[in-house]
Amino acid sequence: MVLVIDQLKKSFGGVRAVNGVSLEVRDGEIVGIIGPNGSGKTTLINLITGYYEPDEGLIEVSGKRIDGMRPYAIAALGVARTFQVPRVFKRLSVLDNLAAALAFNRRAREGSEERARDLLKTFDLWDKRHEPAGNLSGGQQRILEIVRAMMTRPQLLLLDEPTAGLNPLFIAKLKDILLDMKNEGTSTLIVEHNMRVVVDFCERVVAMSEGQIIAEGVPAEVLESPVVIDSYLGR
Repeated sequence: MVLVIDQLKKSFGGVRAVNGVSLEVRDGEIVGIIGPNGSGKTTLINLITGYYEPDEGLIEVSGKRIDGMRPYAIAALGVARTFQVPRVFKRLSVLDNLAAALAFNRRAREGSEERARDLLKTFDLWDKRHEPAGNLSGGQQRILEIVRAMMTRPQLLLLDEPTAGLNPLFIAKLKDILLDMKNEGTSTLIVEHNMRVVVDFCERVVAMSEGQIIAEGVPAEVLESPVVIDSYLGR
């Protein structure tokens, strides 16, 4: 297993944002996480990547316990992520943003120039490679952040709302690249509200509500589950 989570808990004041979540992700698996706003999806990503420290529970990546480690140390183990609101280095050029991703990952530096060129050309950012990232549109900044995460050749990639604001052409390109990375052994965890993307991208889906996993399985089964439907409708 590339990722093992056991009985993970995190509270903010009196609110239990993550409440006893246990989850496993296999090597090369693409897993979707769905749920209404406030269900704990992004908090879970922040716990895995070290932005939050859990109150209780265990997180392992490839057999190494990482809960409590700093984000840069977790990134150095081959874990990469994106954010709901893209966080690019706006004063740096597009290419320098990609170079920054390799600061703590020497393994990924081999072949990085070719990889950067291929990814930027695929997502129509090659002509903007020398421009400050702050000059890009919101959608382009989201793509740049995804490309920056991919530059590290991660063993575990965590994407938080990756298709928000992207047109169908770019979504299709993203799927193709994620499948290529899957074939190379990368596991991907996708937090996503677009159910078409969830069904199209993911082999397995985990549904969350009020900090807990309420359903898990193949996309069609989970999306048709009465408990999942009720959680979205607020019943």
